[in-house]
Amino acid sequence: MSAILPYFMVGPPLYHDLISSNSSCKQIQAILRNELPIYPNVSLPTVDVRDVATAHIMAALSANFATRNDRFFLSARSLWFKDIISALKQTNSTIKSRQIGYFQMKFGTFINRDLQSLIPFLDQEIQMNGLNDLNVNYREPMESIL
Repeated sequence: MSAILPYFMVGPPLYHDLISSNSSCKQIQAILRNELPIYPNVSLPTVDVRDVATAHIMAALSANFATRNDRFFLSARSLWFKDIISALKQTNSTIKSRQIGYFQMKFGTFINRDLQSLIPFLDQEIQMNGLNDLNVNYREPMESIL
């Protein structure tokens, strides 16, 4: 059995109802609704949901994986959150959101302790480079977001 592990999925959800339960969809929706007035400078390894489906099919049906027990972290490429917001602003000029830095994040942890988990990832580009054993032809994530 192989595990397919996407990080930040983008693209069209299979069911419209998933938008309110999928964390990646909720982030995009929050940006579009101006519910995200501030954001940290973080990098997100991003992959299209259709590429995740392809990877599941490849892992399940390919004879190469019949005897393997692997974990596959999927990412077409990493995108900075600020670049995602900038791209969305080009299609919706009403988006109002600004980037915050380390000190604002550190102060925010006094209000919301969950923010502490983001501190190590501030200003750090997360890259998932490696083998493409599943032979997925990744879509451009920015196009999937738009």
